[in-house]
Amino acid sequence: MPLTGECICGSVRFELKKDPRWLVDCNCSACRKLGALWAHMHVEDVVLHCSPSDTLCYTRGDANIGFHSCILCGCTTHWEGLTVQNEDRIVFNMKLVPEKEIARLRIRPFDGAVSWKYLDDE
Repeated sequence: MPLTGECICGSVRFELKKDPRWLVDCNCSACRKLGALWAHMHVEDVVLHCSPSDTLCYTRGDANIGFHSCILCGCTTHWEGLTVQNEDRIVFNMKLVPEKEIARLRIRPFDGAVSWKYLDDE
């Protein structure tokens, strides 16, 4: 059964066709303030139910990723790569998926603030 999530108002919905390898809990300033838990996916493994006008895209720093938030309720739903190096990747905020559905997935802490490395043993 695919994992599905949606923003508060339901205008932006997503469906992951398969489970992510793990979820990423990043401590960079953006992810920490957003309170997000990310699932990195290839674009062919997801279905995004919204139109481009349903989200507001925010870029920062070197503008290599765009954070998307629902234009109505403000939930940050996903981010996508804006450069050739990561254009095949889309990353979803799994805090928008029912907790019981993601309980079986591994969460890996990622130091996006300093070292840019995973903080667990893998």
